[in-house]
Amino acid sequence: MSVRVLIVDDSVFTRDVLRQHLECLQCSVIAEAENTLQALDLFHTVNPDLVALDVGVAQTGGIGAMALFRIMRSEAPDLPILAISGFAYPELCKAYLKEGALDYLKTPFNAQSFARVRNRLVEIFPELNHLPPPPAIAQAAGGR
Repeated sequence: MSVRVLIVDDSVFTRDVLRQHLECLQCSVIAEAENTLQALDLFHTVNPDLVALDVGVAQTGGIGAMALFRIMRSEAPDLPILAISGFAYPELCKAYLKEGALDYLKTPFNAQSFARVRNRLVEIFPELNHLPPPPAIAQAAGGR
């Protein structure tokens, strides 16, 4: 069984690079959203096993990224949510981790910096454990 992933990021480039990293782990990216309302709708529709959430994703309908994160956590408390950001604000990172984020990934990222996330995913999804280390991916996700 493949790990089903919802990616929420307003950057097409970051979504593409993240998808490549996740697919190297044999995860299946089942949906992508570019704003919070679209993400909430897809979250309810596709029932993902994992959400990768840009903490700076475009706010729509009065729902910001943290509100979206909290809604997802309240409706699916065991759902792993990976927080992603191009900003290096330690307090923002701490806030998401304190509220239950799986991890916090700063962009730009590459195979080496993604390794920590890969290890966390293997802990949560043991079926990923048998996979060989992912090949290097040419481009890293850019920051904002």
